[in-house]
Amino acid sequence: MLENIPQSLLSLREKYNISRALLAEMLHLKSYTSISDFESGRTIPSLPVFLALSDLFGVSMDWLAGRSNVQYSSETLIPLENKLLKEAKTLANTPKDSVPMGFTRLCVLTTIGNSSIYTDPYTRNRAFSLPERADIVLCMQVMKHASATVTEVDPTISLEDINFSTLQEVLLPKLKERDGKKTTTIRLELWTECRKKLETYGQREFTLSPTELMEIKQQAYIDRTTNTN
Repeated sequence: MLENIPQSLLSLREKYNISRALLAEMLHLKSYTSISDFESGRTIPSLPVFLALSDLFGVSMDWLAGRSNVQYSSETLIPLENKLLKEAKTLANTPKDSVPMGFTRLCVLTTIGNSSIYTDPYTRNRAFSLPERADIVLCMQVMKHASATVTEVDPTISLEDINFSTLQEVLLPKLKERDGKKTTTIRLELWTECRKKLETYGQREFTLSPTELMEIKQQAYIDRTTNTN
């Protein structure tokens, strides 16, 4: 069944227009040739890389390996969402003069990470489809990676009071010098697209029905009773 990995990986990469070089960078691989080898079937990802791919795109490992037609599941997404939201909560108390934290705050906490609809697991499950939740997981991780890239390129850049357009103007020359025009263009397009998506998802409105509100109260009572006992 592992022969399906090349097609699965290629479809995910092309869906988000992520270059082999950028994907290799996000997976902490030495070269883009590793991605080329995975997609051609010349080599199979190691278990750590396989897990990293599943986590990055929010897809089930069984689907990635070709053992299931179910691409997204709550069982796969919930641990990833909890981890990212926990990090976002921690970042909220990080000093504002921290460059990478400032960037992550700008791109995540002010968008989807600040949405009570998304941060509450009950409403998240009802307001967002599984593909949308996987989309959010990927975009939040892209912005985390962008944060690290900003620090590498110029750790002196102040990000708290800078908008995203200006950020691109400030970073563009340095990124082009380091990575080349093509890679820089792909990188910035991905950053911009992910931030727009997070903003859009963060503005979603959702109203619970009286029945759903009652279910929440009942579940909260059960949780309190369980914790007490």
